[in-house]
Amino acid sequence: MLKEDNVRKGFVTIEQFRKLREAMPEHLRPLITFLYFTGCRIGAALAITWSQMEFQSGTAQLRLEGNQTKNEDPILLPLPLEVSEILKELPREGKVFDARNLRKAFQAACVKVGLGVKTGPKVWQ
Repeated sequence: MLKEDNVRKGFVTIEQFRKLREAMPEHLRPLITFLYFTGCRIGAALAITWSQMEFQSGTAQLRLEGNQTKNEDPILLPLPLEVSEILKELPREGKVFDARNLRKAFQAACVKVGLGVKTGPKVWQ
């Protein structure tokens, strides 16, 4: 078998994530929560509009278009309750997520909660 050189590492536990989220500015918490629970690519997350969200019976679903997915196939993504609850509280205008100062805030929050300096995906840099 070939050696894998691009193995992902550095995952955080749910407890570490919750501490990290609390250390983030309020406007970034919805985005960080969405990324953590869905594994969605950040570029796709930042392109999501409110017209793609469907709220019903306490939960939300997200429709990602083909141009927003890695394999270019559209998908309907049911969102976990924790993500749904956060999204319900956001104003329904413009893009769903606000990513202002994401890289700096993420790095500062990582240091604050004892996770060291994390750079996040290349798109954040």
